[in-house]
Amino acid sequence: MDITLWSEELINSIDSKDATKFANFFAKDGSFIFGNFPAVTGKGNIKDFVNSFFDSVKSLKHNQLGIMQDNNKIVVWGVVTYTRHNGTEYPVKFCNVFDMDGDKIKTYDVYVDNSQLYVE
Repeated sequence: MDITLWSEELINSIDSKDATKFANFFAKDGSFIFGNFPAVTGKGNIKDFVNSFFDSVKSLKHNQLGIMQDNNKIVVWGVVTYTRHNGTEYPVKFCNVFDMDGDKIKTYDVYVDNSQLYVE
């Protein structure tokens, strides 16, 4: 698997706010951990969770700065810029850690400080 292409496709699913495409990157029993939220397990639950998050922002755009792989672990980091519904932007650094099962995500752990995302 070409991890750079894989990561670009995953980020495109997020930036296009396509919850179905995003959830399809996961193994059937995969888990998604977004910041300090509890883990969400299972493709359907992940789809519902990210769909709700996507609705809470006008848009988002990732700038991937780096990627590395060690066996079944992939780490991606960069800056994501959220656009709030009022048009203001909130750029913040992120680091995503993936535990892979073949080409599917077993665990996706997002490290990001979104504490100011909904503060206007």
